[in-house]
Amino acid sequence: GGPVLRDAIGEAVVRLQRDRQFRFAVGRGRLPDFFRNPHRAPLEPPAHDLLAPDGYLLATPANFGYMSGALKHFFDSTFLQIGGALDPSGAAGESEGETKGRPFGLLVHGRYDTAGAVRSVLTIVGALGWRQGSDFLEVMGDVGEPDTDAAYELGGTIAALVAS
Repeated sequence: GGPVLRDAIGEAVVRLQRDRQFRFAVGRGRLPDFFRNPHRAPLEPPAHDLLAPDGYLLATPANFGYMSGALKHFFDSTFLQIGGALDPSGAAGESEGETKGRPFGLLVHGRYDTAGAVRSVLTIVGALGWRQGSDFLEVMGDVGEPDTDAAYELGGTIAALVAS
């Protein structure tokens, strides 16, 4: 999970940053600070980092059938500030926030199962009104070069969506 996935994602992010088409796609100056430094601590999330980009690439290990505690904390710390909506019962509501309609990609790495982690992320992004920009990338077991290549393609797809 953690360090291996972080290294694979970091490598894919570095490849994306070097790619001319990707740089063109994000060249409008809306690249958030955490993307410039993919190893930045996720437990101190300023909401403006999620308001700035036109799309999102989320990556998490599947921990006991759920997204990582760090990604959950990131969402918990920014949810209402970036347009998340709750109905009167406290369940996900219909978002009218600033980030509604923005595309997202999702990469989940697990040893045995990723379904619960995918479901938990979808619940939150649904309440934010984000739209799925690509098929999810679910990696099981050891992370190899094909997985890193697929992460690169996922990031490129989201970049192409925000560039159009």
